[in-house]
Order: sequence, then structure tokens, then C-alpha cells
Amino acid sequence: MEIRDGFIISVFNYCDRWCETCALTSRCRMFAHVTHDATSESPPLPQDLPLAPLKWLEDVLVELNALGGETLIGADTAAGEPAMAAPHAEIYARAKAYCVWAHDSAGRLARGCRHDATDPVSVISWFSSLNASKIRYALTGLAEFDGNREFPPDHEGAGKVALLGIDRSLAAWQQLVAEDRVSAAQARPCLEELAWLRSRLEAAIPQARSFVRPGFDEPEAVAGLR
Repeated sequence: MEIRDGFIISVFNYCDRWCETCALTSRCRMFAHVTHDATSESPPLPQDLPLAPLKWLEDVLVELNALGGETLIGADTAAGEPAMAAPHAEIYARAKAYCVWAHDSAGRLARGCRHDATDPVSVISWFSSLNASKIRYALTGLAEFDGNREFPPDHEGAGKVALLGIDRSLAAWQQLVAEDRVSAAQARPCLEELAWLRSRLEAAIPQARSFVRPGFDEPEAVAGLR
């Protein structure tokens, strides 16, 4: 973990973007910049910024606007971005379809809900779009990976974020069943689809689970900062 000016370098590259639930916002230069945090007097350094701040959200909006059930290969991928391998296109296509379906379902379930991170409906809604975006980023990154492992490949980090989001989504659907808010039959298609996505993504990027995210996967180092 590298620290500069009190901030963990690149911590925001491998987070779930749910700042309200994050314990590392005080160590995140992006959070300080976006919220004009008084603890950060200097602007973010170029090397600390992602290529496009909040690009994951832009990607999701673009994909939802263009959604038509097609797999994104070749000309359908963003300009300048490599096409994902054909066997992986189904993973992203199904993640994208789940995103739309989950948002629709969460919208129906959200009536009278708490609308916060402790409510499983909020968790399902949040991670459905994040998972689709991170899966896309991970699989297109995998397609251009040249095998150089001098540094942990970025696509493995994106894959880990997606897998953790899938884990949380599965737990949220299971919680809804346990609380009798949906039936086991209603939740089964979601659980099966998420399990399929998880197994296929783990097979496509087997090193993703072991990727060490700056700050998030270094609790002892973070504790030392305090």
C-alpha cells in the first residue's frame, strides 16, 4: 500500500463506489476532490486519477441506453477499447440483462423500504449496475492483457470487485427470502443467474480473488495509519 499526502494511492480504482458505506473515504483522494474535502488543499495529482472519473457510471448509462440483448463484440465496444473474447461475451451479456432485471425488481420491492445500505433491496439495486460495469471492464482488460505480471493486472482487480459485488447480491437475495419478503421460488432465478456469473467469471479470471486491493485488503496497514 502506497501513501501520498495521507491518501492511499489508487484506493478508488477497486472500490464499490458506495462512499456512504466506506471506511476509507478519509484516505481517498477522489472522495476529497469530489466533495471538496477541507482536509485536501491540493488538487488531485494526475497519476492518482483514473482515466475517466466515474467512468463505470458512464459505461452503465451507455449500455443501458443501447441495450438490445446483443453481445458487445467488435464494433459494439467503446471506441478505442478492445473487444472481449467471444467466449466471454455471454458473461457480460447476461450480467447486463441481470442488471436491467434486478433494477426493475428492486424498484417494485423498494416501496416502503429503508433505501440504505442495510436493506437488501438497496444492495441488489446498487450492485447490479456496478457488477455489469466491472465485468465489462475486467473482460475487455483480459482481452488486451499481454501476460506481463510485473504488477498485478488491473483487470484482475476489476474482476475481484465484480465478484465481491456478486457475493453481496447473492447474500441480499437470500436475506429477502429469510425475511419472507420474497418467496424462494421468486428468488431462485436470481440466485441461479448470479451463481452462474460468479462461476464463469472465476473461471475466466482465476487470479481475481487473490488480487490485493490497496487499503481494502490490507487491514493491518490501514490500522497502522491510525
